[in-house]
Amino acid sequence: MNRSMNPRLLLWRKLFLTVKFIFIFLLLGIGNSFADSYAQSEKLSMNVHQATFDEIVSVIENQSEFVFFYKSSDVDRSVFYDVELENKTIHEILDQLTKNSSLTYRISGKYIFIDRKVKAEEQASVNKVNIL
Repeated sequence: MNRSMNPRLLLWRKLFLTVKFIFIFLLLGIGNSFADSYAQSEKLSMNVHQATFDEIVSVIENQSEFVFFYKSSDVDRSVFYDVELENKTIHEILDQLTKNSSLTYRISGKYIFIDRKVKAEEQASVNKVNIL
């Protein structure tokens, strides 16, 4: 018994699969946008004087759902910060903390990654290696 597929049936199957994939990608996109919006919508307040970077990170983690990741060797523990901020986003707080330091940050959902800024000479050598 050689049964050939009805062309209309094939068309409906392809249409169903296409709609299914679009629906899955739409759900993934919506989920991703909610993850990023937490960093933009969460407002924090802090009032600390002569605090180390570790102490400020601890205050932020206690007030929010953010989790920090950084190498302890990248952070200068001899620097003390005075931070007085009311209802600021995590971006505004981290911008103030890193503006006069050798640190930079990257936020992914509720995770914050602190790294050491790459110097121009180091970046040039990395670019040379990547080109070769």
